[in-house]
Amino acid sequence: MSYLDQEGVSGIFLSEIIIQATPGYASWELVKKNIQHSGETRLIWAVFYEAVGYLLKHYQEHVCNAAVKREIKDVEDWINNNDDAWPFSFINICRNLGLDPDYVRSGIARKKRVLSGLVPH
Repeated sequence: MSYLDQEGVSGIFLSEIIIQATPGYASWELVKKNIQHSGETRLIWAVFYEAVGYLLKHYQEHVCNAAVKREIKDVEDWINNNDDAWPFSFINICRNLGLDPDYVRSGIARKKRVLSGLVPH
């Protein structure tokens, strides 16, 4: 499966978050075209997709074991960190993909509430 496929709940919700957080893009196809532009962009996208897709998947599955909870906390800490000194920080990844980091964060938080059953769809 490609990182740009929308398979499964995580992929569908991820594409929805991305489209809403990307100024100037009206469709997932346009976002995919931009991401496929260069090898660096594909690598950055893969890191972003793995982290955010991981969260969305586990929010939906309501996993309760300690190891997964630690991993979820690590990813959430990475997403909420505003340090941009590291090339693969969440802030830098969003900027390189043309995404608004705060909007992506709010989209993830919203999906967490929905997938966790805390609010109605």
